[in-house]
Amino acid sequence: KIEINKYKEYLEGGNVVYWVAEIKSDNINKDINTAFAGGSYSASVKTKQRTSTLAKNNNAILAINGDASGFRPPSNAFHNPVMIRNGKVEYDLIVGKSIGKMGALTSQGRLVIFDPKDYSSTQQMLDEGFTDTWWFDVALVINGQVQNIYDGNQTKYKAPYSAIGQKADGTMLFITVDGRGSNGSSGLNYGGMARLMGRYGAYNAYQLDGGGSATMVFNGNVL
Repeated sequence: KIEINKYKEYLEGGNVVYWVAEIKSDNINKDINTAFAGGSYSASVKTKQRTSTLAKNNNAILAINGDASGFRPPSNAFHNPVMIRNGKVEYDLIVGKSIGKMGALTSQGRLVIFDPKDYSSTQQMLDEGFTDTWWFDVALVINGQVQNIYDGNQTKYKAPYSAIGQKADGTMLFITVDGRGSNGSSGLNYGGMARLMGRYGAYNAYQLDGGGSATMVFNGNVL
């Protein structure tokens, strides 16, 4: 079951337009899948592809944009985080590398937040059932606790964003926020996204990419 609602509210000091999709499934891990621009991880580093195109190519009912895992150049400290997608290891863990929090979906259909520094190998993640990982360095909700540490410095700027979350009962949450004036929406910063996910009952939630990437597609229509 998928339920999607559009909201227009005054939030975080501005008018905000956003979409919330709640997904209930008896087999979350089977029904939630990931795809790469260009069809592969190596291609995605150099390829840009609209979420709507990815959705069409993969027969998706509902789709949102993903993370920024392949976006950073080799000189960047966050270049190539450990990447597991649909059960396949695309990029191995660099042991001890500090890249902040990551999100993962497990074979049991649970969304979890983890720190790669706590792991000694990619195999350890696979042994814990990790089937998909995301990197954006922004965990919004961890074990029911809304993370309000993102309200200063560079994170004060509002933008369109997408995020993935999960309630304690297993219901998945996809949220996409319009911003930068699109549909009259000012967007949200990381702190605002964290509070929004908490408001809709997320037990764990993770930030995905924003700006022009932020997209939600349902049955072929860009919402």
